[in-house]
Amino acid sequence: MKSDFKEIALGFFILCIAATIFWFAAVWVSGVFWELDKTIQASLIGAFVALFSILFTFWKERSRSIREAHREQKIVAYSIFFDFIFDVLGKSKRDELTDDFLKSPDFQDRWMEMSKKLLFYGSPAVLSAFGSFMGNAGANDETTVILSRVGKILLAMRDDIGLSNAGLNEINIHQIYINEDLEKLLN
Repeated sequence: MKSDFKEIALGFFILCIAATIFWFAAVWVSGVFWELDKTIQASLIGAFVALFSILFTFWKERSRSIREAHREQKIVAYSIFFDFIFDVLGKSKRDELTDDFLKSPDFQDRWMEMSKKLLFYGSPAVLSAFGSFMGNAGANDETTVILSRVGKILLAMRDDIGLSNAGLNEINIHQIYINEDLEKLLN
């Protein structure tokens, strides 16, 4: 306990010294600045504004390029999920979705690879929806419950890569590949 107090006190002391040095340096620089000729003052202000503008533009461009590169990786990771879901749906429609398929090493390896990419590139909303899907998954779940959970993941992914979800919900997003009227199935 005493050690924590000493560390806090030392940190506060160093902070006070740094603030005092900064204050005296700022007062000295402002005094020198106001003693300069007005044309030099204007030139210095212009130079500082130009330097700030260049640094700000560089920072914004760099963060945008990082965000764009990350977005591309998200799209790849999310397309793996889409491919996976549509593969399972296709097998289900052809009555090829069996326990042997779900327990096969190929299926398990693809699932782990997809989960790894989602964990690394997915947004918090996507990870939360995926975690909810995995944590609440049960063998006795109704189709609408499963569709709802997958729909939440799909909506979160679309939102994360900047697509609009206007007019969509976790059920009607599936309407593109399901022939029945989903709204009627829910009622």
